[in-house]
Amino acid sequence: MITVRFYKKDAHYYGLEVSGHAYFDEPGKDIVCSAVSALATTGYNTLCHYIGAENLSLAVEEAEGYLKFEVKNPASHDQQVTDIVFKTIAIGIDSIAQTYTKHVTLKEGGGRHAKN
Repeated sequence: MITVRFYKKDAHYYGLEVSGHAYFDEPGKDIVCSAVSALATTGYNTLCHYIGAENLSLAVEEAEGYLKFEVKNPASHDQQVTDIVFKTIAIGIDSIAQTYTKHVTLKEGGGRHAKN
């Protein structure tokens, strides 16, 4: 199962973590994995365009099905822009998770900027 976790602080998004495999179909033909990957990658690329890659941390382990990116200093960027990008990804992932309930789950919370 793919787990997608969004990180928020004070109602503002600042990060995304995708882990696991959908196992909907064999690798290379898995439309669920492709859809989640396309949304996450597009979100990262969009944030790079608007706030710059130097303002994002990125970790990728393709074989493990792992992608994580976070805004390094969320308060120093236009939070409306980052919220819109992350919310767009969340809406897309939620739609996939509702359709493919055995293959994708959506969560919020945790991360390095979260309140303890």
